[in-house]
Amino acid sequence: MHRSTFVMERENGVQTVELTESGALVVVPRGAWHTAKVRAPSRALFITAGEDTQRHPVTC
Repeated sequence: MHRSTFVMERENGVQTVELTESGALVVVPRGAWHTAKVRAPSRALFITAGEDTQRHPVTC
């Protein structure tokens, strides 16, 4: 079972990464919009620089 799905917009479309194991990680390119869809109880650490952070609705 996938625990969470990480979604980010890339130049060529939307990329999804399934995070299923403890210690899994995703590196997001600077300026790429991203979100996580949590499917089961999980722990996550997000490190985000706050300057110029933008929000918009999920489209996928």
